[in-house]
Amino acid sequence: MTENNCRIICASAGTGKTYRLSVEYLSLILKYYSKNEFSLDNILVLTFTRKATAEIRDRIIKHLELLVSEPETEEEQKKQQELLLNLRKLNKTKEIPLSEQERNLLLSARKELICDQSHLQVMTIDSYTGQIFRNIVRPLKNIEHYEIDTEAVKKIMPFLLDHLMEPDLREKIKNLLSRKVSRSLDEYTKFFCSLIEQRWLFYMITKRQAVHNSSFSGTLMNLNPETEPAEFYEKFLKEMQRIIALVANICSDLGKASLEDYFNKDFRNLAVKGALTPVAIFNNLKQLNSDEAEKLLYILDKGTIWNKQKISNKKFEAENIELENAQNEAKHHLADYLIWKLYLPEQREIEELWSSVLERYDNLIYRYKNLTYDDITWFTFETLFSSEPPFLNPEDAVSATEFYQFLSHRTRFLLIDEFQDTSLIQFNILKPIIEEITAGEGSKPFGGLIVVGDEKQSIFGWRGGERDLLLNLKDIFPALGDLTVEALDKSYRCGPTLMEFINQVFMNAELCSLLQKKEMKWDYTHIESVEITKEPGTEIEFCLKNFSTSVTNADNEKDIYTDFVERMVLPALEKDDSGSIAILCRTNEELTKIQQALDISGRASLFQPNRSIIEHHYVAPLLSWLRFLAWGDWIDFIAFLRSDYVLINTKVLKQTLNIISRTLEIQKERQKPVRPDFSTIPVVNEFYQLSWEQENKKATEICREIIDLCLPSKQLSERDYLNLHRFLDILSTRQLTDPDKGISFPDLLTYLKDNANAEDFKQVSINADDSLQLLTIHKSKGLQFKRVFVFCNLSGKHSTDSNTLNWALEYEGNTFNRIRDYGISLHYQKILKSSSYANLYLQNQKRKQLEELNNLYVAFTRAEQKLHLYFGYKLKEGWNDYYNANKDDNLTVALCNSVFDYFKDSPFNERGVYYKKSFLQENKKETSFSSEPPKSNLEQSNYHLNIRHHRPVNWNKLVPVELPAVKDLKTYYLTERPNLIGDLLHFYMSFIIRNTPKEHNYAYYRCLNRYGAIFTVFQIEQLADRCKKVCDSNPYLFTSGWDKIFTEQEILWGSKIMRIDRLMVNTAEKVVLIADYKSGDIYDFNQLANYKTALSKLPVFKGYNIDTSIVIV
Repeated sequence: MTENNCRIICASAGTGKTYRLSVEYLSLILKYYSKNEFSLDNILVLTFTRKATAEIRDRIIKHLELLVSEPETEEEQKKQQELLLNLRKLNKTKEIPLSEQERNLLLSARKELICDQSHLQVMTIDSYTGQIFRNIVRPLKNIEHYEIDTEAVKKIMPFLLDHLMEPDLREKIKNLLSRKVSRSLDEYTKFFCSLIEQRWLFYMITKRQAVHNSSFSGTLMNLNPETEPAEFYEKFLKEMQRIIALVANICSDLGKASLEDYFNKDFRNLAVKGALTPVAIFNNLKQLNSDEAEKLLYILDKGTIWNKQKISNKKFEAENIELENAQNEAKHHLADYLIWKLYLPEQREIEELWSSVLERYDNLIYRYKNLTYDDITWFTFETLFSSEPPFLNPEDAVSATEFYQFLSHRTRFLLIDEFQDTSLIQFNILKPIIEEITAGEGSKPFGGLIVVGDEKQSIFGWRGGERDLLLNLKDIFPALGDLTVEALDKSYRCGPTLMEFINQVFMNAELCSLLQKKEMKWDYTHIESVEITKEPGTEIEFCLKNFSTSVTNADNEKDIYTDFVERMVLPALEKDDSGSIAILCRTNEELTKIQQALDISGRASLFQPNRSIIEHHYVAPLLSWLRFLAWGDWIDFIAFLRSDYVLINTKVLKQTLNIISRTLEIQKERQKPVRPDFSTIPVVNEFYQLSWEQENKKATEICREIIDLCLPSKQLSERDYLNLHRFLDILSTRQLTDPDKGISFPDLLTYLKDNANAEDFKQVSINADDSLQLLTIHKSKGLQFKRVFVFCNLSGKHSTDSNTLNWALEYEGNTFNRIRDYGISLHYQKILKSSSYANLYLQNQKRKQLEELNNLYVAFTRAEQKLHLYFGYKLKEGWNDYYNANKDDNLTVALCNSVFDYFKDSPFNERGVYYKKSFLQENKKETSFSSEPPKSNLEQSNYHLNIRHHRPVNWNKLVPVELPAVKDLKTYYLTERPNLIGDLLHFYMSFIIRNTPKEHNYAYYRCLNRYGAIFTVFQIEQLADRCKKVCDSNPYLFTSGWDKIFTEQEILWGSKIMRIDRLMVNTAEKVVLIADYKSGDIYDFNQLANYKTALSKLPVFKGYNIDTSIVIV
C-alpha cells in the first residue's frame, strides 16, 4: 500500500506559504530519505511564476543550510529552533533537537543538491508541461524544432484570415459577421483570436457533454434551433397588449396629453412611431423584425417603458405594480423568442466555423513552428487524450496507467503552489498523475499531494484560472479519504492594526449577507498578525470622492486622477517617502493617467508597462528617421525633428512646414521630384543633408550616428540607455541572421512592426526597490510594499470587447469533468439575461464579480505598514443612493461601503481623508531632512563666540587636485560594452582545457555563433587572439600535473550558486588551484576567498591544499 501524505493548505495573503512549502519539502526528506526507493527528485514542486520558483528554491536551500549548520548568532539559533518546531509539528514528533541520524540525512541531501541541482525539482507548470511536450508530444507530432512566441496567434492571423476568404468558408462567416456591420474583416481579428484562445471550451462542448436525461430538458444546449418560436412571440404580444391597455386607460382618465407622451422616449421611437391608438401601437409591435425586437428587449431591460412622471407610484401604485409584472413577463417571453431567433442560429454558426478555424490554425503552426505557451499546453493535452484516436483516453484510467506510471515513477510527491490559478486544461494534464501517485497502489510505497492556495486570490480567470478547483478538490478526488484541510491563520506581513482593518472589512456583516443572498461562496476567516515589528508607524487612509458634475464643487472625471495624486499621494510622500512604495490600479490606462498627474506635479515614478521597445521615447524617433530614409515621408521627418533628439520649437516647425508645402506645390507643377531648400533653417538643413549621406549604410550604423550626434549632451536614465542598447542589439541580430532583410529598410521596418509585441521586443525593466512604482493589481500579486496606494474608480467603464467570443458554462456536479449546459455568442450574450436560461448568464456574472472582489483583496493585502485607499464614484444624490443602486450588481461597491462603515466614526484631516494610525509611533533610523536651511552654530547658541582671524591663504603653494573622472554611461553601455566583452572572453576560455589548436578553433566558432549578432567578425577575431596570448603567457594553467580540469564549474555555497571559471585538481599531490578570469574594471576581492571557503567544506577536497590565482584576460 502507498503511504499517502495529502493535504490542502489554505494560505491567506501574507501567511507564509513559501515558508510552509519549504518546510513540507524538508519534512518529506526527513521522513523518506533513508528509504532505498526514495530520491530527492521524487518530489516535484510546481509554481505559476519564475519569481515564485526562485523564491521556493532559495528558501529550501536556506532552510537546509540552517538545519545542518551550527548557529553563530542568537538570532540564527532562534530561527533554527522555530524551523525544527514546525518540522516536528508536521511529522507529529515531540523531540525538538535533530538526532544524529536526521542530521546525517540532511547532510546527505545537501551534498546531493550540491552535486546535482537538477534533483531539486522546482519549476513552473509551463516548464513541466514543456518537458512533456519536448520529450513525448514533439516526436509524436513530428515537430523537429519550434520557437516560443507569445505573439504567435497575432502573427498567424493574416494567413488565417486569407484562408477564411476561401469559397467553402466564406459562406460560413457571411451571416455571422454581417449581423453587426464593420468596415473590414480585420476588425474581427479579436474574435478569431478568442476562438483559438478558448479552444479548451470547444473541446468541452464537443467532447465532454454530460449524458442526457430527463433533467436536461430545460437546458439551452439541447434546444432545436429549427423549431419555430412563434408561441413565445405571441405570449410577448399578449403582455405588451396589457401594458398598452393600462397606459391607454390612464391616459384617457387624465386626458391631459396624447397616448405617446405616456411612454418613454426610447419606446416611442421604436414602437409607437406616432401611433395615436392602442391598436396602432400593437400593430407596430407585431411587425417588428428581429433586430428591432432585440433593441426592444434592451429597452425593456433598461427600465420602465411608461412615463414615470405622468404615471407615478404615488398616484397609481396598483397600476405600477401591474405594469411592472406585465413588463417583466413580456421581457422574459421576448428573450425566449430571441434565443430561438438570434442566439441559437449564431451559436450553431460559431460552432461550425470554430472547427475550421482551429484546424487551419494548427496547420499554420506546423508550417511556421511558432507556438505560444497555451499552444504547448493544448498540444500536450490533445496528444495524450484528445487525438483521433487518442494517445490516451482520459475517461479510461486503465489505458493511461502505463503512461502515467512512467511519468509518476520519478515524481511521487507533488507540491502545487497557487493552486487557485490552475486552468482546467492544466488540471486535466495533472489529474491522472495526481490519481496515480495517491492511488494507494503504486510503483513505490509512498506518495502524496500537497496543495497550497487561496480562492480569495484567484484573479486570473480571464486566462483560464478556475478558483472552484480548489474548493471542490475533495469531490474531484474521492479516493483521498484522508485528505486534510489546514488554514494558515497567522500573518507575517503587517502589524495588528492593519490586519484587523482587513479582517473587519472583509468580514463586514452587510457584505457577508449580500454574498449569502447571491449564493456566492467567499469564505473569509479571521487572520491574526504576529508581526508586531511592523506595527509602529502603521497608518490607514480612506477617501470616498464624488466627482459628479451635478454636485457643487465636485471634480470632473478627468480630474479624479489629479485629485488622487494631490489629495492622497503627494501629502503622504512629502511626510515620508522611505521604503518600497506602490500605486495599484485595475488597468494600465488608469496608471498612465496617474503617471501623467505625477509628472505634472514633478514627482518621479516608475511605470513599467508591458510595452514594446519600439514605443520607447528614444527608440520611436529612430524608427521615424529610418522610415523617412526608406519612404521619404515628410511626416516621419517632422516627427523626428519634434522628438527628444532635436526638439525644434513651434516657430522652426512652422518654417519647415512652409518650405515643405512650397516644395510639394512646385513638384506638382513640374511633375518631377524637387529637393527643398532648408538653408535658412540650419538645424533642419543639417539633418536633411545628412539623410542624403545614408545610402549603403546599415540601420545600426545610421542609428548609432544619430545617437552620437544628438544625445551626448542629454542626461539619459539608466533605463533609457539599456533600451537603446536593446534596440541596437535587435537591429544587429536581424542584419546578421537575415542579411537580405537587414539591408532593405522597408523589410526591416516591416519586421519590426510585425514583431512589435513579441516577448523579445518588450522594454527593458530595472529594479527599483525604493522608487514609487505603478502597477496593475495583477502584476502586484506575490509582492509586498511598505506603503501602498489603491485607486478604484467605481464609475469607471471597464471595457468589454464586443468583438470577442462570449460564453457561459455550467458543469455537471463539482468535478469539472463534463458540462451540463452552455451558451456561446458573438453579438447576443445579453439576451440570456432575461430568458429562461438566465442561470447561465448569472453564473458567469457571479464569477466575474467574485474575481473583482478578489482583486481588491489582493490589493489591500500588499501593504506592510501604510495603506491608502481612494474610491471615486459619480452620482449627484450621494453615496447612499449610489450604494443602494449598485450593490447587487457590483461587489466592489459593497466592499467600498464596508470600508466606509469602518471609518464612519473616525476623524478626517484637512484634506477630507479619513485616517487611522497605530498608537505605536515609528522609530525612524533615517535622518530627516528639512526643506529649510540648517541654522548656523551662532543662531543655535546663546554663548558669545570668539572669532579668530586666520592668516590669508597662499594660493601659489596649493597643489591642484584632479577631479575624479565621471563615467560616460553612453560610451560605457553602447560603445565600450565591457560586460559583453567580458562575457565573450569567459565563454571562449571555457572551452580551453589543454591549450590545443583544436580547442581554440572550436572556441572561436562557438563565439562566432553566439556573439556574431553583436560583434563584427574582426572584433571576435581580435578577442580570440587576446585569449590565445593569455593562454601562452600562463603555461602553469596547462601543465600535465593537473589530471582533472573543470571550467565554469558550479558549486553551492549556503543558498547561493557560485561559478568557478577554471578549477584544476592534482589528485596525486592533493592540490587544487582556482583560476579566476578578470576582464573588466569591477573586482570583487572577496570572491576568490569565498570560492576557497566553499571548496574546503566539500568532503571530496578534505586534506587538499587549495590555492587561488587571478588571470587577467
